Amino acid sequence: MKGQRGGTRGPHGGFHLVLAPKNRYGAHVTKRQILISLRWLTAAGIGVLTLKLLIGASKATSLTAGFAGAVFGFSALILTVIIVAPELVAWATTPVHRAINSLIFPGGTIVPPADYKLARLYRKQWRYKESVDEYFKILEYHPDELSAYLEGIATAAEARAPKTRERFYRLGLRKLRAASDRDQLQQAFAESVSGRVADAAPALDRE
Repeated sequence: MKGQRGGTRGPHGGFHLVLAPKNRYGAHVTKRQILISLRWLTAAGIGVLTLKLLIGASKATSLTAGFAGAVFGFSALILTVIIVAPELVAWATTPVHRAINSLIFPGGTIVPPADYKLARLYRKQWRYKESVDEYFKILEYHPDELSAYLEGIATAAEARAPKTRERFYRLGLRKLRAASDRDQLQQAFAESVSGRVADAAPALDRE
């Protein structure tokens, strides 16, 4: 993805050329994030049009003009809701999901299943710190869960957090019992360090 050129010092002193713009979290903006922003800008424009149409319909002197304005206004409103529906649904269901988990597993007395919904949702919303925290919560109860290490490494790499990425890696080397899992972890970490972030957790793009 093209962006403003620049350079940053890597975690080991190397100089890395930066081509992509950054978001407010300091992470490089992905194509998906740009598309989300464009959808919200489009929705905002249609929302302004909706407001104008409805105001115009309320002030119309003829019944026909008022009815037409109202129809177009409500159609534009429905279109606006459809455009932003994915993010609205995700944000609305997050507290519900937390409440259900707290009812089913009060006080952590029962080992919860490895639930990736919140971690992946936070990553999609660029809330990287919260996403990483959720992955560590999974690993607290399921230290053999390879996917949590892989996706945690990918999320930390996307957030430009090399120390957190290395925490996932070191923890996985200690906790993973299967040699094949450790091999996958080492490969994902190496690919992440070399810049191939998407290869570390390909399943995220299909969620």
